[in-house]
Amino acid sequence: MADLAAAIHEAVQAKANAMRLPAADFAQRVRMFGEHSTALEQAQCTFIQEARAVLAAPVR
Repeated sequence: MADLAAAIHEAVQAKANAMRLPAADFAQRVRMFGEHSTALEQAQCTFIQEARAVLAAPVR
């Protein structure tokens, strides 16, 4: 779960940094922002799926 949380953190950082890149033109930054938004959504979905699996696991 820690690795999945770290993936979310990295995706958030990448999304925020996409609009700060000085070398990229605006259209390129917008495209990168969209790509990073999609990656963040996927990381969040994966985290939620795994968290549900952990919480639903039978107690031993």
